[in-house]
Amino acid sequence: SWFNHTFGGFGVGELFTFMGPAHCGKSMYLVNVGANCLLQKLNVLHISLEMSEEITAQRYDMRLLGLTKDELKTNTANKKIQELLEQRLGRLMIKRYPSGTATATDISTFIRRLETTKGFKPDILIIDYADIMRSGQKYNDRRFELDSIYQQVRNLGIEFKIPVITATHVISMIKLGIQALIVLE
Repeated sequence: SWFNHTFGGFGVGELFTFMGPAHCGKSMYLVNVGANCLLQKLNVLHISLEMSEEITAQRYDMRLLGLTKDELKTNTANKKIQELLEQRLGRLMIKRYPSGTATATDISTFIRRLETTKGFKPDILIIDYADIMRSGQKYNDRRFELDSIYQQVRNLGIEFKIPVITATHVISMIKLGIQALIVLE
């Protein structure tokens, strides 16, 4: 793929942040990343801090099946689902946390619980999106809190030896003074 060729792929323990203005498709981009990983037989853990698990799953279905929301309810969808299942994809787990409540520690605990109870070990972690997580520490200045969140999220990748992919609003990164990997327009 273009990303693998240009950047060498997603590295273990690395944090990749995609940035763009509000309503430009960052969440859908993250679903596309996850879907491509599933097609490569990788296990994906998708943490959503905005959309419900159902809507996120529906977006994966639409992307993987190449169908619209309305087409998902047709016989064509059933045939495409059968074809897709025969490809033996990676496994997908989706977990939603309310905005501003989840910390990196919560996600770490959830990953360990998935490994123990479901035998699921993610090959990649997608967080939609880290800006609206809660820091494990409280700061008076939001930029310090965001810096802490991003360090903790990167540490998840190091702890579990997986890449972590997230998205952010352009404004958040400018406040932090961080350069993002790719700007979505």
